[in-house]
Amino acid sequence: REPVWQALSPGAIAAGLAAGTKASFALVVPSLAVIAVWVFVPVWTGLWREGAVRRRWPVWMARAIFMGSLAALVVLPSGYLDNLKLYGHPLGSEKVREHHTFSGKSLPYIALSSARNFLRFGMDSLALECPFPAAGVSAAHDALRRIPRKAIELAGIDLKQSHDSVYAFSYGKDCTAHEDISYWGIAGFALVFPCWLSGFFRRSRWSCLLPFLTASILFVFCQAWSGPYDPWRGRYFIQLAPFSLPMLFFAWNAGRRIFRGYVAAVVALACVTAVCAAVFRPNRPLVSFSDGKQETRSVFDKTREEQLTANMGALSSILRYEQQVPAQAVVGVRFPRNRNEYALFGKGLTRTVIPFPENISGINPFTNRVDYVVYSGSDSGGTWIVRKVQTDETAERAFAIIQNMLNRSSEPMQER
Repeated sequence: REPVWQALSPGAIAAGLAAGTKASFALVVPSLAVIAVWVFVPVWTGLWREGAVRRRWPVWMARAIFMGSLAALVVLPSGYLDNLKLYGHPLGSEKVREHHTFSGKSLPYIALSSARNFLRFGMDSLALECPFPAAGVSAAHDALRRIPRKAIELAGIDLKQSHDSVYAFSYGKDCTAHEDISYWGIAGFALVFPCWLSGFFRRSRWSCLLPFLTASILFVFCQAWSGPYDPWRGRYFIQLAPFSLPMLFFAWNAGRRIFRGYVAAVVALACVTAVCAAVFRPNRPLVSFSDGKQETRSVFDKTREEQLTANMGALSSILRYEQQVPAQAVVGVRFPRNRNEYALFGKGLTRTVIPFPENISGINPFTNRVDYVVYSGSDSGGTWIVRKVQTDETAERAFAIIQNMLNRSSEPMQER
């Protein structure tokens, strides 16, 4: 009945680290608040009746303020203040906010797009996510999604329209297990979703789990409401685990033998798909295999450059870059968004790589310390332009020369 303040300190630090790592932590806060209210309100009500709150509220209030300050102290160095200084908003530039949120959109637009997002996430969740190279697995995956797709199309709902999507939604999701676009696989639609339905229809016996059901549904709504559809939100849904799994545990304890057998079978299948996801992961499988259409080499049979560029599509560019740029060079990089620079450090990580984003106002303070600049204007890898910075140039000037050259030329991009 007495609050355990020692447990709140690591909780405050964990919340601060989560908020400082990624702003999307805010989407989990409403679900956490539901659980917190359900846990703390009865306790504080009892303490109030006993008079403990009235006697000790100044001390408890001071401790609560300290915990909040501790969380804020962890968040402050994470970059929100820098964004506020550079762009006038803690979440970054207007372009970034438009890309990730419904910034500037009307409430009816947000409501309609959020409803479509809810259906899109539901369709994305209906996937086996088992990349085992067998035709039967792909056929079962397609059959699982066929009926919901027909129902949505018969209802006249267009999920493919792209004006409210970062990338257009597609019904043709592959039966693969990617670290970004995967959801729960078979464990989601065969275990978690049925537990949600049981929570709706058996409220008298499951009243203690109603907060977890509410928190789970609220989490999905927050994801749908937060911004345009993004197929890479699948990784966020792992945060549903602490809200959804308690319902599964309760169902296991209260269920009959046939239900426990069903759960055991689904868990076993989920373990099989997890092993397949690790062994046959896209672009980097642990073993070589053929799906009847093409041969896929094991990651252990690939060179270092092939491993680094498996998802980038820029193998020829990185090979030329390795030939042109010395191992100890300082390299300025201007790549499109979501393009990783890790392949540029070289073997042994001997190069110094400094990013020069186009949307940053002002002069990069490292502009006079760069030996080479690398530019690519293609999201899909494309050809890289490598230029040695002359003694009378800065990196910003070298990038400007490259850009002027591209603007004047109507020919395909050529490496310099």
